[in-house]
Amino acid sequence: MKILYLPHAMRNDFYFNLLKSLKKKNSIQVIINPGSEKAYISILGGEKNILIWPNNIEIVNLDLCDEKKKKTKHLINQIEKKSETSINRIFLANERNVGRAYSRNFYFWNNESHYVRFTNNKNLYNKYLLNLFYFANKFLNLSKPEVVISGITSPAMHFAIYLICKLNNIPFLINRKSKVHSSRCYWTTDFNMLNLETEQEMKSSIKYNSKLRVIGKNYLKKFR
Repeated sequence: MKILYLPHAMRNDFYFNLLKSLKKKNSIQVIINPGSEKAYISILGGEKNILIWPNNIEIVNLDLCDEKKKKTKHLINQIEKKSETSINRIFLANERNVGRAYSRNFYFWNNESHYVRFTNNKNLYNKYLLNLFYFANKFLNLSKPEVVISGITSPAMHFAIYLICKLNNIPFLINRKSKVHSSRCYWTTDFNMLNLETEQEMKSSIKYNSKLRVIGKNYLKKFR
């Protein structure tokens, strides 16, 4: 199986071990930011498995030809129709900067940041979003994955790739740490990274007024 992995800044040991295990029977590529090539080459065994994602300045400085602009705009239009999500949410997507447009009164605001430049300039902003989806689509076409594995959906690159995967029915699997059991993780396909299996189980328990299980009672006693 061809797998594309999108890095997560945390739990590197977990994902490195996962990649080593998956590599035994699968073809794996990763999309990474410059600087971490050695770690992934040591695991995947060659530069051909490494795709380097451009930084924000490189993305916004790219001048697409009219044909590529047209194709990318059509792609975005298709994505918005299918996902019912405006791509303008991209700038609210990075989990370290959630709510950028609303955070001036509550969080440190870097007036020199690239995001401020982009959002203060409509043309620059639109160009960045267009180019972002161009690169995301280009990298997906280079990799041609059967499944994408990630630890997150919130950074701009992950968000764009997730939406293109959804459009093309490519499974996008997200691994998250449990909010209840710190030593456990779960897999989900949900954009908001919800544990769908647990959510469905809870809805069923509420619907049928099921009694609290022993494991739940013990957990509550320990938690309290």
